[in-house]
Amino acid sequence: MGNSLLRVLSLFLLNTLLSCGHTEYAELTFEPNSTTLYSGEHVNLTCHMRESNVSEWFYEFKWNDKPLVPISSTNVLRIPELTPDRNGDYQCIAHHNSSEENRRSNRATLSVSAHRPRATVRASRTSIPVGGSLTLTCSVEESAGWSYDWFTRSPDAEETAIATNPVNNSLSISQGGSYWCRGRRTHSGFCSEKSHVHHIDRTLSNRSFVVLQHNWTQIFSGETISVRCEIQGGGDTQWEYEWRTTSSHQPVTGPDTAPTHSEYRLGTASVFHSGEYWCKARADWYSSTEWSEAFQLRVTPDKPRPRLTADNTTITGKGSVALSCSVENPSEWRYDWFRRTSASSAAQILRYNETDDGISISEEGIYSCRGRRGDTTFLTEDSNRVTIENRVSHKASVALQPDWSLVFSGETITVRCEVPADVLTEWEYEWTKPNSTTVPTHNEYRIVNASSSDSGSYRCLAKDKKNLNSTTEWSDDVTLTVSGEKEF
Repeated sequence: MGNSLLRVLSLFLLNTLLSCGHTEYAELTFEPNSTTLYSGEHVNLTCHMRESNVSEWFYEFKWNDKPLVPISSTNVLRIPELTPDRNGDYQCIAHHNSSEENRRSNRATLSVSAHRPRATVRASRTSIPVGGSLTLTCSVEESAGWSYDWFTRSPDAEETAIATNPVNNSLSISQGGSYWCRGRRTHSGFCSEKSHVHHIDRTLSNRSFVVLQHNWTQIFSGETISVRCEIQGGGDTQWEYEWRTTSSHQPVTGPDTAPTHSEYRLGTASVFHSGEYWCKARADWYSSTEWSEAFQLRVTPDKPRPRLTADNTTITGKGSVALSCSVENPSEWRYDWFRRTSASSAAQILRYNETDDGISISEEGIYSCRGRRGDTTFLTEDSNRVTIENRVSHKASVALQPDWSLVFSGETITVRCEVPADVLTEWEYEWTKPNSTTVPTHNEYRIVNASSSDSGSYRCLAKDKKNLNSTTEWSDDVTLTVSGEKEF
């Protein structure tokens, strides 16, 4: 009796649970299988029955707990054109056709975007390597349920579909070109916006190099310079060029100077042109070399100044003197030579655009030089000046009048510079003497009221007044002694 009562109570409780709908054996899904859909596309809501025959049930669909359509025997509800006002929670309830049993599904949230999504293309690398390929990937806002259409464009701007409706969102390519994609719902005709065009280069095997137009070791501010892009194995290809630089100056614009040409004219160089330079060459819209290795350009702010040296500063008789004009990297320069007859006279060109950095001269004067950069107009600063004297065959001599080498304090004596007679020359004189504060230029030096301070060696030379770099040889020293007391 007790066991029978227990079985009856168990069956009653089970039947009560089923009839009250507390058991969830239904599942609501969306097709497309995405919680985010877009304005204009359709959606199928399906109420799946677990372990039960679909035909045994009637179906009720609710949106935000409101009935969407009348209860029917169809477990699929199609919403043909979604709009943003269809956002919300959806649920289905299955009612058994021969009992009071019903089953509620899960709640599923649907979001409807007002804007059509745009596809995005990404590439596995920036360009197609030599003999290789790369992979393009198409995605639509990270959402699911899409297949993908791929397009390309030929050089004449004609659009071509190259793959239609593949489920795989990647595409392997080995040719350069312009590529874009579009997403398509797998089971409908709804399409996303097309992606932006992605330009893919194919790398050529040719190598590019940046070189200076003039292969100078050092570049100075003020020079006019260019860099050039050279292509290894370029043949007869009509290349178009691209340039990059870290310097603060960009290419000079104008005929034959745009950055699409092989020559990149920097104009007048300054320290702001210092930096790294790269180039590459393009054979067509989608085929190019790799970027060259970086070319480092350094511009020195100051002009160089040559150093002029002479192996001797005196020409004797019919001899000569060798002059040398020294600039760093001498083979890169040509040389201009100048001569002045005096410090106040204008420089006269002696030699112009000489390839040698040394000359031999046999004439007195004041010499200087400067460097000239190859076949350009760029010049160095002027060098230091070197004075070359010509010792004439005459030799000066010092005579004392009276001819006494010993005189006493208070006496008067004249020191005279004598030169062998030459009626064609007017002389100017130079002296070395003791206790000198002034240097007389006359041939006589008169000592009045001699004192011990006048004791010492005297010597002189004579200079041609019309050419002060033409001189006699120095005289021999003559010694004068001034005694403090007279002898008796």
